[in-house]
Amino acid sequence: MKRILIATLAAAILTANASAYRVPHQDEGGNIIRLEDANCDPQAQAEMLQKLGLFMGTDNGFELDRAMTRAEAAAMLCRFLGGTAEAETGSWEHPFQDVPAWADHAVGWLYQNKLTYGISEKEYGANQPVTAEQYAIFLSRAVYGDDDGSNWFLGTAESAALDGQPFLRSYAVGMSVRALMHSAGSPPETLAQRLAEKGVYTAEQFADAAWDVIMPWYDEHLSSAAIAGVTYAESKTQGLRPYWEANSSTLPYFYATRDEAGESVLYRLDWRTLEEEMVGRFPVVGEYQWVHLLGELDGKDYLLVVSEGAKTGRLYSVKGTELTLELSENDIGGVVPEKQEAAEGTLTFTTAQGKAVVDRAGVRLTEAADEVAVLYTGDGYEVRQSVNHSETTISSMNSATKEIISTYTVPQDMAGEPRTVAYDEGDFIGEAGFYTTRYSEKPGELKQLLDTAVIERAASPDGSRILCLSHQPGTRVSGHIGYGGDTVLLLTPHTGESETLIDASAGLEIAGFYAGGAQTLTSLSEGYGHSDVIEGSVFDGKRVQFFTSRPEGMMHYSICIYSLDCESKKITVLDYTAGRPELAEGFDYGNPEGYKKQYIEKEQARLDAAWNSKQ
Repeated sequence: MKRILIATLAAAILTANASAYRVPHQDEGGNIIRLEDANCDPQAQAEMLQKLGLFMGTDNGFELDRAMTRAEAAAMLCRFLGGTAEAETGSWEHPFQDVPAWADHAVGWLYQNKLTYGISEKEYGANQPVTAEQYAIFLSRAVYGDDDGSNWFLGTAESAALDGQPFLRSYAVGMSVRALMHSAGSPPETLAQRLAEKGVYTAEQFADAAWDVIMPWYDEHLSSAAIAGVTYAESKTQGLRPYWEANSSTLPYFYATRDEAGESVLYRLDWRTLEEEMVGRFPVVGEYQWVHLLGELDGKDYLLVVSEGAKTGRLYSVKGTELTLELSENDIGGVVPEKQEAAEGTLTFTTAQGKAVVDRAGVRLTEAADEVAVLYTGDGYEVRQSVNHSETTISSMNSATKEIISTYTVPQDMAGEPRTVAYDEGDFIGEAGFYTTRYSEKPGELKQLLDTAVIERAASPDGSRILCLSHQPGTRVSGHIGYGGDTVLLLTPHTGESETLIDASAGLEIAGFYAGGAQTLTSLSEGYGHSDVIEGSVFDGKRVQFFTSRPEGMMHYSICIYSLDCESKKITVLDYTAGRPELAEGFDYGNPEGYKKQYIEKEQARLDAAWNSKQ
């Protein structure tokens, strides 16, 4: 006798691209058997199995709250595995003497298919209550061919919760639905797929029954859709790119695009059938463009088209097949828009100007409220920072009286994140400049030393001079796992005077100041953050070392070390370590560090022509 199901591989859950259609009752708390990506309501599960012919109730309905005997479990398992019709024909012998006539064919069918062996040579234990562990073993034999996979159908926490409790029919239903989603064999197939191939049900029947119970899955380009591995729908248009927010859709459809000659063609697809309808076209702006369904309001869908590369976006409304531009890139400005939480009947997202609001009155832009943060509190004063789309204000005030002691305002002169400062060892530095109370006579009085960006600073041993790593206004410069600079300023804090030692014409994207040491250099090249490896003083008052950082794949960086003479302003290349030496120009396995000399000489020649010759 051949087994109806042959399993040769270890258990595996069927996986595919992340689904976005959310089935109801995923977090149903009334069932100990909790299924991932599935409806955990026992009634819904039982109705699904009944529609597929895999579970039958009694004269009193499903009786999900009643315990089961082993005879009832045999009848249920036989039906669940699609064996009822086969069991009722022919002779299915078994050695057990305690099986009632109504369960005889089911027990014989299970026995002949090596799915049950009874509790002894002569007894099946028909009238004994079935346990969760026994039912899990039945399912393991059916899906995997042995008892070893029982833990896939009954978790440790579930087993502990059921210990000493009757095994209800609802638990058997939940474990059976879980079994449909498990796969085995080579190539792997789910139990749901095998039953469909056996002719127990069609793919369409399975999808209809399981639609609101088991999460559907879609392949990368929406060429097909499946539930528990059973493919039930295919899209007509190839190369679609879906846009959805994972596990959150409440609409019966979703949107997808396909790029054609610089335009995105927008389609609306039915979740269940993948039937599609073309809605319209819009231009592709920048790299990494995608679409968010902002929400539905008064019969219109609002789509937020986000252009990550261009740091902007557009807002469209869709009614039927009419696509309307509501807000353009100029309206949204130079910021990646993000959806926000909003009250019922209102949709909102961020723009460079503040907040965009969509409600029954239409679409409008509102001024953003200032974001206020307390940066420091102590010594009888506090420092606050207020940020909006046009400017940042840094103020100090008396903690008791709230009287303003000093205040400075700097404009937002760059796209993306606003200019701000942060507290750093007694000072306040950042894109909005350099502020301190160190050189003030009045407690809490802030002194603005620089109104340009300060990424990092290094003081001379006597504190009379400070080097500041900065950059040109309106730019962002890559650092080492963060931001860096292209400018080095020499600041005299007592007078507020500053001098440019290096500017952008040197062609250097400076990742940070460098304390020295081979260990530090190795740590930087292997991807450790600058703050994690920097040690000691980096500025002796006359010279400073700094480094550049270029990524070479994942967590590997090519690091070049330079020395700056603060009097002559000349730059010397000191050392170089490639993040991936084997890919470096001039690399030789016989001389693994020989490539360094070639790189250092080339870089020094470039600096001599671009910078040193002008000093």
